Amino acid sequence: MTDDSRIPPTRDDDHESGMPVRELETLEDEPSVNFVPLVRRRIYRRTAASQFVNFTWKVPAMLLRELLGMAADLLKGSKPSV
Repeated sequence: MTDDSRIPPTRDDDHESGMPVRELETLEDEPSVNFVPLVRRRIYRRTAASQFVNFTWKVPAMLLRELLGMAADLLKGSKPSV
């Protein structure tokens, strides 16, 4: 069984009215100086990893397509375009 005496009662009308929580109005903490550069580094790191994975999947497919195109040109007997 849980002890509900420690949980303050809530009113559903305050939540549904869209009014801000009064206790949070006075809470004004500025982010630290390192916060924005830290977030920016994380975004850049994830973007770089995403581009690397994309590159490793696309390059083999492009090479295979080019090789198949060259093989098809050789079988047809046409000169490769330069």
